[in-house]
Amino acid sequence: MAVSRRCGVPEFSQALFDTICERIAEGESLRKICRDEGMPVISSVMVWIRDSEDLQEQYVRAREIQADGMFEELLEIADTPVNGEKKTVYYTEMPLP
Repeated sequence: MAVSRRCGVPEFSQALFDTICERIAEGESLRKICRDEGMPVISSVMVWIRDSEDLQEQYVRAREIQADGMFEELLEIADTPVNGEKKTVYYTEMPLP
């Protein structure tokens, strides 16, 4: 596996990759995660993903969970009016263009 060029950053470990994927699933960006102390640079993570089908599957699943969370948050925002009473609008009630 690739080693990060940043001094003091650990080489690949499954535990480290699990932590990265958990943080992604919770909504953090990979860019933000990789800026943290003790984390690899983005290019190292991309090499790990590129070189392992198992890691690809784990990363894709983390991104899917992240997208689901973002979608739910967007729906909640859309269903909360700025002023007035909350009204849920169902997609079937929306006029088509």
